[in-house]
Amino acid sequence: MSEAEAKRARREKRVKEKGEKGEKAAKGEGAKQPSQMVEHVAAAAGLSKGDARKAVAAMLGYLAEELAAGKAVALKGVGKFKSVDKPARERTKDGETVSVPAHKATKFAPAKTLKERLSAS
Repeated sequence: MSEAEAKRARREKRVKEKGEKGEKAAKGEGAKQPSQMVEHVAAAAGLSKGDARKAVAAMLGYLAEELAAGKAVALKGVGKFKSVDKPARERTKDGETVSVPAHKATKFAPAKTLKERLSAS
């Protein structure tokens, strides 16, 4: 069995062990869309959907701009987003060596209060 096949088998085993919840997570389901965030902000802050849409767009735009400029963004009670440089590397994919160029990536470190809240649920 090749390394790629072994990796695929391990991933399938993990998904089976997690059951339906793991399958949904593997497919990327359950993630909030910006429109859902807009609805929540509108209801929570008593704003119209149009105003909430502008507020969410401004916040996400600010986050993206700061990260693109290489700055960190800390959201109290949520966590810290930061931009990191990833060096060039080579990896094996399906038996072939693939070169991955140097690039920037975003890292997130959850705040203590968020960690505690997640652990409680």
